[in-house]
Amino acid sequence: LQYQRTNDTTDAILSMEGLRKSEGDRPIYDLNSLPLPIIHKDFSFSLREIATSRRNGQSIDVTMAERCGRKVAEYAEKMLLGTAGSYGYGGGSIYGYTNFPGRLLKTMDDPTGASWVPADTLTDILEMRLQSQLSLHYGPWRIYNSPNWDAYLDDDFSSAKGDNSLRERILKIQGINAVDTLDFLTGYQMIMVQMTSDVVREVIGMEVSTVQWESHGGLEQHFKVMAIMVPQLRADINGKTGIVHGSV
Repeated sequence: LQYQRTNDTTDAILSMEGLRKSEGDRPIYDLNSLPLPIIHKDFSFSLREIATSRRNGQSIDVTMAERCGRKVAEYAEKMLLGTAGSYGYGGGSIYGYTNFPGRLLKTMDDPTGASWVPADTLTDILEMRLQSQLSLHYGPWRIYNSPNWDAYLDDDFSSAKGDNSLRERILKIQGINAVDTLDFLTGYQMIMVQMTSDVVREVIGMEVSTVQWESHGGLEQHFKVMAIMVPQLRADINGKTGIVHGSV
């Protein structure tokens, strides 16, 4: 997939008659490419298994098919997060939230520290939002957290009141619409993402599909679950993005 990045234009102006000429802009573009590889997982049944199933009137256990479909979806999620590593082909590369070179970085307070209080994480998130705003990305945002954060996010925000969890308090911040746990994030990580297509989008070249063929003269039936689902993380030509990666 080839795509272009562009810079911003100058501001509009103000006049009473509209006759004053504003500054004319010619945006600058550059060309980038994104590989579109196939995610796939294979399984098979022998002809004997299929014949036995038909003879006895019992369907073949489809657990393996379900697992293969799940593995394809999980790999797509790992690609989005960057935990699957980067992938390059034809001069282009696929990156996720945690390894995208253009992402903004934030060092967060360690919740396991003796002096940590929930307000420390709240302050970190407010600073992450400011980082995004200073990069000209104003929300709305979604926060993804690693499972290790759950014990702290779902505990009381204040011992004096005890009526809100830290997660609920974060959701009261203007512009933050969700705080979700993602299983494949490790350690103590949080990712704040402006949920607009100029920051991130999923390129779907092929929905999850299954193809079938036979081998050994028909004695074995092969199946391949496959999909083309590639994350495209985006920054403008000046490197500004709405992805903030926080970690301890």
